[in-house]
Amino acid sequence: MKSKKSVISADLEVIRVQTMASKAIRVILEMPEHMIPQMAMFAECQRNGIYLHGDFTAIVTEDKDNANDFDF
Repeated sequence: MKSKKSVISADLEVIRVQTMASKAIRVILEMPEHMIPQMAMFAECQRNGIYLHGDFTAIVTEDKDNANDFDF
């Protein structure tokens, strides 16, 4: 089976991370309101049951109170 890869590039903010009763992990993300094309692409993935695989780049701004606490 062939697979097609498309890139969705967006600025995302983590709003909530929670463990579900099924032991799955749910991550809720938010995007700026001007990213309508990206929102449409995510909605298309949801409608069609398309799974996403991605790498995220954490951008820590120095004006955040906890910027020095960011550690993996």
